[in-house]
Amino acid sequence: MINTKLFIIVFVGLLVVAFTGNVSAARDSKIDSGVLSDFENEKIVKVIVNVRDDFGRIPSDSLVINDVMKKFNNKRVGDVFGNDAFVIELSKSEVLSLAKNGNVYYIEGIISFIPMLQDSVEIVDAVGAWDKQVGGVNLDGYEQTICVVDTGVDFNHPDLADKNILGAVLDCTQSGGCFLNNTTGDGSITGHGTSVAGVVAASGGINGIGKGSNIIAAKVFADGSSNAGIEAIERAVEWCVDNAEGYDISVISMSLGTSNTYQGTCDGFAPSFDQRVNNALAKNVSIVVASGNNGNSSEITYPACVSTTIPVAATNKDDSVWSGSNYNGLVKLFAPGSDINLTKKDGGYRVTSGTSASAPMVSAAIAIINQYLALTGNPMSMHPKYGLEQLLYEQGLQFSVNGYEFSRINVNKPLLVLDSIAPLVELVSPEDESWVYGRNPEIEFTCSATDWQLDNLAIEVKKNGNTVYASTRAVAGDFAEETFNVILGSGDYTWNCYSDDLNGNIGSAPEDYNLSIRMFTGNGGASNIIPINITRWP
Repeated sequence: MINTKLFIIVFVGLLVVAFTGNVSAARDSKIDSGVLSDFENEKIVKVIVNVRDDFGRIPSDSLVINDVMKKFNNKRVGDVFGNDAFVIELSKSEVLSLAKNGNVYYIEGIISFIPMLQDSVEIVDAVGAWDKQVGGVNLDGYEQTICVVDTGVDFNHPDLADKNILGAVLDCTQSGGCFLNNTTGDGSITGHGTSVAGVVAASGGINGIGKGSNIIAAKVFADGSSNAGIEAIERAVEWCVDNAEGYDISVISMSLGTSNTYQGTCDGFAPSFDQRVNNALAKNVSIVVASGNNGNSSEITYPACVSTTIPVAATNKDDSVWSGSNYNGLVKLFAPGSDINLTKKDGGYRVTSGTSASAPMVSAAIAIINQYLALTGNPMSMHPKYGLEQLLYEQGLQFSVNGYEFSRINVNKPLLVLDSIAPLVELVSPEDESWVYGRNPEIEFTCSATDWQLDNLAIEVKKNGNTVYASTRAVAGDFAEETFNVILGSGDYTWNCYSDDLNGNIGSAPEDYNLSIRMFTGNGGASNIIPINITRWP
């Protein structure tokens, strides 16, 4: 039987979550067993009521949920999540009575969570991504926003000062939803949220993986508290999803989880949270979650075990598995999580270890991929779970442990695979409309190409529309310049260069250049070879 009373806590330096029960694959009651257990010590218990329409579907409007809620004093109703769930405090008799309602799908308990970062930039090759440009914009997460669901963020830290797109912390710790709070920052003792935010987007003394991205600090842990209820997490997720378009939110990053671990998927454990995740995916928003720090090689924490999230485990800097990391077959992605240099609350830096550092690295990598897709006219064109997770898996450093197949992420390689931009080709010399005087002169044609991954550079020279010379040379890297020596007779020619990259994208100079060659005859009819003189058309 499922017991959903969880306590989400902050791991030492990271986020962890503590469960007080076990997750089972099936549910034979509308009431979470943990809720009934709570009544042994409490007369009133806070629960989340999930509703469905008469056909067992998520209601398309608020009629069903309003009908269920009207049976109670409105003052007792807390948060309302979409058309399918609401929070309320009930007695045992009221819970038992409510379960008989045909539109009530499941009554779940409140889950509480606990919280779980710079040479890692080199390890995951974020620098390789930053050096790439699309339309003059570096691929570092610019104009992408990541919701960091955590303890809040100290935006007074100089490395995070310009990352606060809302201008305040998004406070989700109180019933009724999330609101902007200018008087709060990172209320945790450890400054966990500030450290996680630094992994995502720090820029200054240290650089986060997505150093150009923005942050929304969704605060779900009350000041001084190491526990957060799942309703606070759901408020944060719902706000970030509802405002995704307005703030270019493409990722929600959670370095938090339960203290208990789970071997299989835990879908259905908290239907209201599952629905918030489904809503996020429908808006093309990825949810990335730390796998936890119990050192368990067969189980991970909740909500990383929810099948529609992207769970992330931790490696050491030598790409071995960090001893404190949880992982199992649900996990595909790893990122560095050992001895990570992090932004520190109230300024400065600290070094710590945990999956809380690994998850935001993946979040930032996803933001950079989404930035590229947006700049190339294909925004949000990959599935926020299956497409992006698989791309990062395939392009990372793959390894096997205990029969599981994993991949330590690489931020740069997915961009190379997605690359759809043709090389930029420039004709260097001779200049357009040049004239050459001489008999059968040898012309030096020089052109260059710029691209992320060059493969070939070729030239074609035409006379009267017919090709008189063509040559292709293998090149590599991101820049190449080649000179082709060609002997040509008198006449008018056009020429251009072409380049292709490793993805088969082909580019050429925007326009052909024109070249004219003329021979002169000296006194007495003798032919004189005039030294080659390349000039512009008069």
